[in-house]
Formats: sequence, structure tokens, C-alpha cells
Amino acid sequence: MRNFVCISLLITTILFFSSSLVCSVVTTSSWNIQTVDEYGLSWLQFLALDSNDTPHLIYQGYADGDWLSPATMMHASWKGSGWSIENTNLGGIRDMALDSNDKPHVLLIFSSAIRYASKNFTGWETQEVGDGTVGSLALDSNDNPHIVHNQRIGELLKYASLTPSGWQTQSIPGSHNSNNQLFLELDSNDNPHILYGSKILGPEDTEIPAIKYAYNKGSGWNITTVISHEGIGETRNLALDSKGHPHFMYVLTSINPDYGYYTAKNSSLIYVSWNGSAWNSQTVATNLNWDVQTIYFALDSQDCPHVVFYNQTTSIPSGVLTYSTWTGTEWASQVVDPTDALTAGAIAVDSNGTPHISYLGRLHWPTRNHADIKYATPTEVTPPVDSSPLPSTLDLFTIASLLVIVSSIAVIIVYFWKKH
Repeated sequence: MRNFVCISLLITTILFFSSSLVCSVVTTSSWNIQTVDEYGLSWLQFLALDSNDTPHLIYQGYADGDWLSPATMMHASWKGSGWSIENTNLGGIRDMALDSNDKPHVLLIFSSAIRYASKNFTGWETQEVGDGTVGSLALDSNDNPHIVHNQRIGELLKYASLTPSGWQTQSIPGSHNSNNQLFLELDSNDNPHILYGSKILGPEDTEIPAIKYAYNKGSGWNITTVISHEGIGETRNLALDSKGHPHFMYVLTSINPDYGYYTAKNSSLIYVSWNGSAWNSQTVATNLNWDVQTIYFALDSQDCPHVVFYNQTTSIPSGVLTYSTWTGTEWASQVVDPTDALTAGAIAVDSNGTPHISYLGRLHWPTRNHADIKYATPTEVTPPVDSSPLPSTLDLFTIASLLVIVSSIAVIIVYFWKKH
């Protein structure tokens, strides 16, 4: 009896740790690449999966294949056997989200004006929000839009939310945005979390690029400088895990010995996450030639990160598109498109943990006025591999809980051992 109890408790402990520390990683052997639209224009793309894991893609392109006409926002969605592409006649896309009814909502910035647009049964409806040059959009649990934006580079960020009486806007104290890196996410309680590019004062009052994180849980705004480094390049993007902890990525450039200052050559991709008590950083890839829209990532339902990044490899603008994910011990990378990528667009992960990727393909010659909008998914998926999560996913609460459980089990085992 004593042995049975001890073995049962031991098995329970192992099962508990296994279920707590498992992170399923999907590995792919090849990729299915489709051309969504041959007349794409912007590297800025937004991809979201609806409640049926159907992809919706927002991008800038030319309606009806006429690259001589003004560019417009295009909405592409998969219809089971092909892509349905809608010309919205809107411009200046900056962000997109799907609501609980799978309807798209977008943030538009055109001529320094912030506009919000949503699609209903009759078409697209737009509203003026404010002035600015950069912004980000998120929907709360009631599908109400929230927007963070600047007015001008160097000024305080504005946080706006739509209420029954209209847009309510507040300034975020101490939040001076210095570039076009700005991202908004809402947690499970609809509290806003913001990541943005800024600057801090260094030696002799020199300005050093910085990445700052701000959040408001009802008692005011809290702002933290997460990273400050002269080599900070592109920052992309912000995601919250199941505990509401922030994750983001950035490009770290290096000093070019030929010039003596930081350039895009030999850059690294850095993944950063908060574990509840400290920020943790990991290097995903090195020796990259950084270009615009280099990286994007998403978290799956198990809080595992999936990353897509671009590396320019030739003097003609094109390069290699790569997908990377955490295996439990390292970042494993696979080439999605070896030759025809121009930028990384976006990535989303479906309910099965499968990545969906959009990106801009090679420019069409000889005009070079448009390029393919590409969409990639794995053609073959091996069974998920159980592995340890990112080290940063274990916060102090989780560690303390595990210690309490282990201690309790140990006491029970000792008790039964002595009693029998």
C-alpha cells in the first residue's frame, strides 16, 4: 500500500510538471505559397484569422490591376477555393483587427489625420479620431475600438476609445514617441498596454534610442524603459501572453567597421519578454541585413512565439523569408521563400498552432511599381513536439506554486512512509 501511494504521488507530480511545462512546437517540412494579388504595393500588411481560422489580409494595392491608378486599401479573404479581393477605396492603412463577428476594423492615417473604419452590412464606415502620423488599434471585449497615436514626432502619445458619446481622448504623461514604432494591445480586462520607440538622455546629454512600455490598469499610466541602445533598429510588435505579460522583438544593428557607425549590415533579431518580475532577452537570428518590415511575430494558444523575418541577400531588393520558432532549447529556423521575398508582412497562428504568413514578393519588372502579395502556410506538418517553454514564461508566482505543491507532496509521502 505504501509503495502504491508513493508511486501514485510521484506520477501525479510528473504529470503536473509535464502539463505545466509543455510547449507544443509545430515543425514544417515545406511551404505552400500562393499569390494573393499581383498588384500589391505596400510592405505594410495586416493578417488576422477569424473564428473559423479563415485568413483576412489588409494591404495597399492597385484596384483591378491598374498600377497607373491611385493605390487603395484592399481586403482579401479566403473563400475555400480562392481569394476574394475587395477594393475598399480607402487609403493610408496602419492597423487592423477582427471583431467577435469576424468583421474587420482598420486604422487609417492619411495627410496627418487619424481615421477609424469598420465594415458593416452596407460597406465601410469611417470616423475622424484626431491628428497624427503613427498609431495602433485594438478592440476590447465588447468590440469597441481603442487607438493610441501621436500628434507629431516628439509629442505626447494620445489614447482614444470609442464610447456611446463619442471618442474620449487622453494624453499619456511622459510618453514622447520619437519614431513610427507604436503598438497597442488590450489584456483580458481590457487594460491598455503600449510599446513605443522613444529616446533617453545619455552621457553629455546625448540622445539614445529606447524602447518603452506603458500600461494602465485603472490607477494611472506606468512607463518603463525596457531597452536603450544606440543600435536599436526596427521594433515589431507587441503581444500579450495568457498571463497578460508583454512580448516584443527588435532589430539590433552593429557598428560597420567601414564607416564607424551603426548600419543595417550584420544585424541581430532579439526577442524580449516579461516574466512577471524581470525582462528576458534571447537572440533569434544573427548576421542579417536589416531592411524595412524585417520582423513580425505572434503567440499561439500555448504562449509559444512564432517569428517570420526577412534578410536582404542581393543588391536588387529581394531576399530570404524565414520562419522561426522555439523548440525548448533553441530557436529553429526554416526558409519559407529562398529568393522572391521583398519584406516580411505579417504572421498569425491558427487554433491548431499552424503559422500563416503574408509578405511582399519581388517587384515586377520593368516598371517596379507593384509586387506580389504572397501568402504561405505549411504543406506538411509533423506531430507537435513537446518541449520546454521559453525560460521567461515561468514567473515568480508559478515557481512558488510549484515549490508549494512539491513540498506538500513530499510531506504526504513522508507521512505515509512513517505510518506504514
